Amino acid sequence: MEIPLRWSLREMLQLVLWGVLRLPLFLVQGITAKDSDVQRLKKTSPDSITVAIFCSVSYEAAAVKSCLDEEFTCRPTTIGPKDYIYSFGRIGYRRLVIAQPLQTGTVKAAHCAATVRQQFPNVEFAFTVGTGAGIPCPPKRDIRLGDIAIGVPGDSHPGIVEYDFLKYEQNKFVLKGCANKPPPILISADRSLQEDELMQRSPLRDILNEIMKYPGYERPRSDDVLYEDSFTHVKKALDCTVCEQSDLKKHVIRVPRLSFQPVVHRGLILSGNGIINNARDREKLQHGHDNAICFETVAAGVTDEIPCLVVRGICDYADTHKQEGWQRFAAAAAAAYCKTVLLKIDAQEARGTNELGFSLGEAYDQMRAIGDTIQRQGIATALWPVKHLSPKETGYGGVSCRKEWIDLNRLPMAGDAAFDSYADQHETFCLPGTCISLLQRIEDWVYDESGRCIFYLNGMAGTGKSTISRTVAKHFREKQMLGASFFFKRNAGDRGHARRLFSTIARQLITHLPQLSPIIKKAVRENPDISTKSLREQFGRLLFSPLIELGRTGKDTETIVIVIDALDECESDKDVRLIVHLLSQLRDSGVVHPRIFLSSRPELPIRQSFSHLVANKYRDFALQEVLSPTIEHDISLLLRHRIAEIKNDNLLPSNWPSEQDFQKLVTLCVPSFASAAAFCNTLEEPQWDPEEVLGEFLQSPRLKLDQIYLPILNRMLHGRAKSQQEKLLREFKEVVGPILILQRALSVKSLSILTGHSEKLIKRRLGSLHSIIKVPDDDILPVESLHWSLRSFLHSPDSREMTPFWIDEKETHSEITARCQELMEYTFEQNTHNPPASDKPQVDSDSGNGTYNNTTPELQYACQYWVHHLLNSADSVDKLDTFFLFLQEHFFHWVQVLNVISDRSTITDMINRLQSIKHVGSQSCPYM
Repeated sequence: MEIPLRWSLREMLQLVLWGVLRLPLFLVQGITAKDSDVQRLKKTSPDSITVAIFCSVSYEAAAVKSCLDEEFTCRPTTIGPKDYIYSFGRIGYRRLVIAQPLQTGTVKAAHCAATVRQQFPNVEFAFTVGTGAGIPCPPKRDIRLGDIAIGVPGDSHPGIVEYDFLKYEQNKFVLKGCANKPPPILISADRSLQEDELMQRSPLRDILNEIMKYPGYERPRSDDVLYEDSFTHVKKALDCTVCEQSDLKKHVIRVPRLSFQPVVHRGLILSGNGIINNARDREKLQHGHDNAICFETVAAGVTDEIPCLVVRGICDYADTHKQEGWQRFAAAAAAAYCKTVLLKIDAQEARGTNELGFSLGEAYDQMRAIGDTIQRQGIATALWPVKHLSPKETGYGGVSCRKEWIDLNRLPMAGDAAFDSYADQHETFCLPGTCISLLQRIEDWVYDESGRCIFYLNGMAGTGKSTISRTVAKHFREKQMLGASFFFKRNAGDRGHARRLFSTIARQLITHLPQLSPIIKKAVRENPDISTKSLREQFGRLLFSPLIELGRTGKDTETIVIVIDALDECESDKDVRLIVHLLSQLRDSGVVHPRIFLSSRPELPIRQSFSHLVANKYRDFALQEVLSPTIEHDISLLLRHRIAEIKNDNLLPSNWPSEQDFQKLVTLCVPSFASAAAFCNTLEEPQWDPEEVLGEFLQSPRLKLDQIYLPILNRMLHGRAKSQQEKLLREFKEVVGPILILQRALSVKSLSILTGHSEKLIKRRLGSLHSIIKVPDDDILPVESLHWSLRSFLHSPDSREMTPFWIDEKETHSEITARCQELMEYTFEQNTHNPPASDKPQVDSDSGNGTYNNTTPELQYACQYWVHHLLNSADSVDKLDTFFLFLQEHFFHWVQVLNVISDRSTITDMINRLQSIKHVGSQSCPYM
């Protein structure tokens, strides 16, 4: 038979089936008896691994392996340290890696998880599976040995909270910050399993029974005894036999269970570096978290690196007693539940993959295995068509698309930068009937094939630029023309700078133009660290060159709209100038017609940037040019819409406000949409009477933003004694002052640590300011002002004589600088003096380069921004001596934290900024 040189997929699969049927028996059997078990295992690619399971000890990992549907061998990628030996397998459609940290504790777990993340970049989520110490609370929560504890989010927690083991050793029990929530798909799967449990059709029992067939994993015959906290273990005994013989023993009476099957408990998992084995310590650490169900020592480290679900089998009660024999059964119960979750997840929901992709991958693996078998048997392989075939050559996208996703995952995105992000979901769009002329002008510009590349919308504060930008983005998304959007926002993490602007836009463009994916993937492969390069290089490799190359395909032209809002809120003026220059070059990028919509205040650096461009490259429009009748009409519609909602919510009279009062209000607000919005925010505050608020505002001859703020602030002092007013003003400045100047918004918890005030006081001071400061219900979410003008008003020299709420900006910078230094010194010294017993940020000396893990948000902030606050302090030069002494002692600790939470360019930039201060060159800091 003549073999064709090229094979179709159908012909290839037919030949495989024909060959398998015709092969002699010794070939079908594959491997001779002398081959080892490892040699018989199928190979799988690191790219096919989508799940990671972390176990602390070997019997936990063995329990997981015992419920695998199939085992594999795999050669991990060479990226990352070669410190770990892994196991591989499959449950359902999911291929997974099983990893064990080198030691117990969250720090070692974080190092192991980070390595897994590097070597298996397609891992989507993880499980921590093993044993844990139950927190009994009968009869409210009847946790028994062998039961299963699942960490799921609640109203006041994300499912995992890390406790401060250092303070535990010092007999001071303080709970620490929270970890990330489990992925939504795992939470949903757990809820579905909860339904199965209620309907008595959960597969957990059958899976657990299979694991229990392995020696040592059967349910212990020893009694499950819960002793009262006052009765401690008789230390001479290895188990509780002597305890049972003691006349002093005290049992907690519990209702006998009718079944020995594990019960699944869902709630809060407390994770840390220490094993809790004392009932008194257990109760103290649990204090304030009544829904805590379990202690464990791995999850807080893993979830910092990979989103994970915590699954723990209960093997003791975190007391002094030794419940011997329950560890392996508890591990088996946890492993069984982990498998039920994976089986519950539909393979079609897997990100970046599908059943076809896996089927082709498995077929490819099987064909390669047959080819290897033939070769080992000494049979010529010239006719075997699979020898040099790679999955992407099949012509199906399932496998190759996953590879592209792996590469693109190296492109970091700025969180919440898109116009439709979760953080901005409550922001407004233009109401129907408003901005009609301007929106039509923008649409005409987009559809004009010979039009200019950039539309620059500028306007003073409060004129509605961001609202228009959101409306433009939404409009063209509905028309499937929106390529990307990036909304800058000062003091909002990655949205406050340009370092992730082009990588974020590139990731979004791939969704709109999938044909860009292989081009950008290639650029990322050739430059794995592209996101750390200069803006010019990022722009060239991620946007300009890919669009040019796409233009060479000769396909039909396509117009894409890119919306970039609030360019003036980018922290670097130099970056702003460069961004405008680079974006103007996209007009020459081939068959794709980009339309860049920019908005900003008319700040000098931006005006200078456009003055250097050729006039035919951009079109600009100033909102100040909009005629007053149009502005008045739009503000009138906005006020009518908002006031109608307020009247409905507060059951106000239908004729309120009178038409005369309403027209006066419109006149006072023009031309500022922000004034109208701020006024409506004040009306919505539940503690104020809307009718009284309106009356106060209408008494002002003009209504500016500061006249919006003054009534709100003055109400705080109304009816208070002078001493109370002085105390309130001092606390207001110490709480609100930092919020206004922080480079990244922090939560109430972090603000409490950074300012030295209690969370209770911070909430009390912010309680009457919700109309001007965004205060989330969740204490772990950031607090921030609703509009930048609040900062301008409270820091303005004019306000110093106008209001006692005036805040000295430079003095606030000085105070934050001092607090940052205190926090860093305390943390670094504690880590240095007590490294084994601290779950404060610790140096991982085994990692080779030393890193701090589990850093709190406030410590991250202090390390990243103390230089910024120092430079903006009134006494920055005077403080240098103090900080040089700090750096001489803690320079490497500081750099180790920065190495974990930011890139090296950030460290260099901070050192250069320090050197810019007068007299720096004469100081004796050896690292400067």
